[in-house]
Amino acid sequence: MERPGMGLLDRFRAQPKWKNADPAARAAGVEELPLDAQDVLVSIARGDVDPAVRLAAVRKVLDPVVLADIARSDADAGVREGANEVLVDAAIGAYEGIQEAESMAALAGLSDPKHLMAVAKTAALETLSRAALARLDDIKALGSVARRSTHASTRLEALGRISDHSELASIALRSDFKDVAVAAVERITDRAEIEAVAARAKNKAAQRRARGMLRALEEAYGTPAAGAAATAAAAAAPIDVFGRQRLELCRQVESLAASSAWNEMSGRLDSVIAAWDGLGVSGDAEIEQRFESACGTVRAKLAQHDAELAERQRVEARITEGLAARDAICQQVEALDGDEAEQRLQEARVAWASLAALPERAAARAEAVGRRFEAACKACESRHRERIEREGRRARSEQLCRQVEDLAATAQFPDVRPRWVQIQKAWASLSVVGAIEDTLAARFAAAHSRLQAAEAAAEEELARRQRENLTRLEHLCDQLETLARTGELSLKDGERGLRDARTALDDPGPLPSRREREELTERLGSAHAALVPKVRELREIDEWQRWANAGVQEELCRRAEALREVADPAEAARQLAELQARWKQVATAPREKSQSLWLRFRTAADAVRSRSDQHFAQQAEEWAANLARKEALCQQVEALADSTDWIRTAEEIKRLQSEWKTIGPVPRGRERATWERFRSACDRFFTRRQQDLARRKEEWAANLLKKEALCAEAETLAESTEWDSAVARVKRLQAEWKTVGPVRRRKSEQVWQRFRAACDRFFERYQQRGQIQAGAALAEREQICAELEGLVPDASTEAVSVLPGDLLARARGAWDRWCQLDTRGGIAREHREQLEERLSAALLRLAERFPSVFCGTDLDPEANRRKMEELCAKVEGLSPAGSPVPEPDAAPVALLARQLKEALAANTMAGRPATDAIARLRQLGEEVRRAQAAWKRLGPAPPGVGALLAERFQRACSRAIGRREQHRDPVADSGTR
Repeated sequence: MERPGMGLLDRFRAQPKWKNADPAARAAGVEELPLDAQDVLVSIARGDVDPAVRLAAVRKVLDPVVLADIARSDADAGVREGANEVLVDAAIGAYEGIQEAESMAALAGLSDPKHLMAVAKTAALETLSRAALARLDDIKALGSVARRSTHASTRLEALGRISDHSELASIALRSDFKDVAVAAVERITDRAEIEAVAARAKNKAAQRRARGMLRALEEAYGTPAAGAAATAAAAAAPIDVFGRQRLELCRQVESLAASSAWNEMSGRLDSVIAAWDGLGVSGDAEIEQRFESACGTVRAKLAQHDAELAERQRVEARITEGLAARDAICQQVEALDGDEAEQRLQEARVAWASLAALPERAAARAEAVGRRFEAACKACESRHRERIEREGRRARSEQLCRQVEDLAATAQFPDVRPRWVQIQKAWASLSVVGAIEDTLAARFAAAHSRLQAAEAAAEEELARRQRENLTRLEHLCDQLETLARTGELSLKDGERGLRDARTALDDPGPLPSRREREELTERLGSAHAALVPKVRELREIDEWQRWANAGVQEELCRRAEALREVADPAEAARQLAELQARWKQVATAPREKSQSLWLRFRTAADAVRSRSDQHFAQQAEEWAANLARKEALCQQVEALADSTDWIRTAEEIKRLQSEWKTIGPVPRGRERATWERFRSACDRFFTRRQQDLARRKEEWAANLLKKEALCAEAETLAESTEWDSAVARVKRLQAEWKTVGPVRRRKSEQVWQRFRAACDRFFERYQQRGQIQAGAALAEREQICAELEGLVPDASTEAVSVLPGDLLARARGAWDRWCQLDTRGGIAREHREQLEERLSAALLRLAERFPSVFCGTDLDPEANRRKMEELCAKVEGLSPAGSPVPEPDAAPVALLARQLKEALAANTMAGRPATDAIARLRQLGEEVRRAQAAWKRLGPAPPGVGALLAERFQRACSRAIGRREQHRDPVADSGTR
């Protein structure tokens, strides 16, 4: 496209492709523009008439301020969307090397919620993700960010800002992230939604949490099969009582601590605190402390945010002040004009340089105003140059007018013709650049007319002179041709004729026409060429015999004799060759000196040559030896080129390469071939080694993935308590580890230490499994005791937080769990006794506090006392009072002998058969064991009575067991031992 005001010469200049009239060509030109041509790209993105060209330029613009302006104001929707896409890519960090401040500036230019949502979900930096989230208000957008954001803090902050129950259920169902899915489940209060999450949630942790909440509902309200009323109550009742509500309030405050919605944080904190106060005083000090700690964190975060906001306001004020100062300087520069513009511009540049640097967050705006300042400076300089050029053109026009007037005054043609042509060209170039004043144009035209008249007169004079010069040259040609034909030519006449011919050829003078000039030049050249050999022959005969080379030859002889003193034979040979070449040039000498000088030169040359020949022979031997050594190295390298012992072979080849460098030159013509042979063998080995290294790297990478998978599985098993299956699995992993190949050396030790640490951790825990199980058993028993103690109301209050039916069920459930744990054992006796005392004390306090609840149940102390007395009487009946009890201190050998004696007596003295006695003893043992098992299932007895009855029962059991041991068949026992 032709610009307005374009000059004639500008139309023939090559235009850049991005200025082409064809939109497709302009778009291709934009694609070829470099990224540093931002001014051109911005002008195209804002001003081109074709949307496709603008879009191509927008995709290469780097300034986020410009992109944001285009995204808001461009008439084409595709261009606006393209600008938004570039801003989104810059905000999420898609471009390599982009800084956080640049990403923040790009984020500031976005306004569409879908773009902000994309940044919140996919930004590489957490600060960018949370900054984008802070600008979102739509519930659906917040839900999408909570489900899919790559940053945990952003997900949890988005979840904390959602109060819609359907959106919470959607997050719990559809999110792949454990943290946000479980947190969403814990905020759901509708049972149907919990059941849906337990059945269909994508995240397994969310499913488990929902199922746990359903089990808690069933324990609190019964299963759906327990009755229609209970089912309706469970479905209609909220999941949480006051403790659950307090836990939810704690979670809300903790989510506020992770949030960045500063405008809503203070009001939401006050509303949560008001809701907490409305629940009354909590008896749980831990939840109170947790709530206060979370509130303190939020207040501290609000205080920090206020301080940061004040600092940002201060920085923003500083930025505003700095930008205002820069804007004022820009306006001043944009208005500069006149004679003082250059000086004022320099002052503006000094003032600009003295401005304090803006903070980093205003880097984009500072860059934009900097570009404005530079553009204003360039425009000012352009105006100043144009003004200077106008003044220069006027001064130049006046100068040309004076010059042409001076030429017209002298009018010495043809001497003034070149100058006149130059002045005309200069005047024409001024006319092309700009307009010339009418007065100056009139002056130039008048002088030009005078010169034309003078030129016509000069041309007439020149024609006269040309005719006279033509006659003179024709006469000279006749003379020279006569001299060339004569046989008796003297050297003097010949040299004079040559001089006249040369002078005429060099300056033939003015002639009427070119044809006549060419004809005369050809005649003069022919005559000159005919005279030259004759004059040369005369000169050789006359002067060459008088001008000998004797002095030069003597100098060459002296220099040849001096070569005997040169220490380096090679250098002496080189200089001798130069002297011989010079001797050939001055070989002619006077006859009386020619032979002696030649003999003198040859003698010196022979002496130098003999020494040089010996040196070159020795050098040839050395070079041949070097060639043999290098060929031997070539053979060694070629033998190693196909080796697979990479490390040792590489070291050996490097050693051979070092040795190669120490060997001197080889005979000429063999250097390149020998070196190519050695290098090709080295290259073949190192190429093969590189290929093998690439293959091994792939194997190392695959082995590393296998070993990392084994490490991950071992780390999972390290905390397992399924000892038998886990120990087998760990041993299998260790065996599998040995089958995996090697990995990269710098990774080998690291991944091995990781695997070994996981295995060592498991086996350390495996060796301490008894202590771990004992600790778990002790913790379970302490939890049961604490649970029962928590059911006992405080002496200072009559309020009961648990319904009587729930109280009995919870106390009985705790007792049943205790009994199941009691069968497993696993803790020390002293701890067991202490915990049994705690358990009995808690149950007795409950029975004492709620006698109507526990009366007649298996936890009624009076009923348990009666059962204990019955068991004592039953066991005491198994061993009558007159039955002898074995002495506890009797020796085992004596006891065995006595039992054997009694058994023999019983068999020989018509007693019952031994088999009947053994059966009765076995029945006695079974009865005692059943009584002991029944005793363990009994609940607590009244204080004081229980201990006495326990001692009585223990004595009775001891007597019964002692009786059984006394009457045991020693022969049968000895056979079983």
